[in-house]
Amino acid sequence: MGSIIGYILLFIMLGITLFNIYATATKKKRDQANEMKYNALFAPIDNEILKLGKDWKGSPTMRLITEKEEGIVCVRDDGRKRAVIAWDGDLRTFRFNEFGGAELVDDETGVKILVHLREETHTLQASTGKFKKKSFIVKSITEMAKGFVEFLNKIKETEIETTEKENNN
Repeated sequence: MGSIIGYILLFIMLGITLFNIYATATKKKRDQANEMKYNALFAPIDNEILKLGKDWKGSPTMRLITEKEEGIVCVRDDGRKRAVIAWDGDLRTFRFNEFGGAELVDDETGVKILVHLREETHTLQASTGKFKKKSFIVKSITEMAKGFVEFLNKIKETEIETTEKENNN
């Protein structure tokens, strides 16, 4: 009786080991496919930003992938006090002194980022609200959107620090 239980445990452990080897082997392929998809998603947006000039390269960048698998990119040029927000097919550059702040709106219509500029407000739709608010995808998009808003609001902090330095001099 004891040897039968030993053989059953041996086969179970062998099955678990084979599954782990398979999962490890396929993870590398999935990671490569996801990286190619990520790069393909952001390549056209990055090219649009680089058309503005090579001096945007190397600036702090924040990326957001929406529920519809569209990309949104924000690049801050802290040295020249300007920023650019780009998404599929559109681009908006602005100076730091035009920026009025960014906020996250999470309501029944989905997760949105409102970017307030001096003369206009841009609404960047991160999710449409078709998934339940507690689902994994909405939680991860909301977390990315929060990071995006924090990244944008550092523009205000940079502008305040610059103004204080100029006033002290």
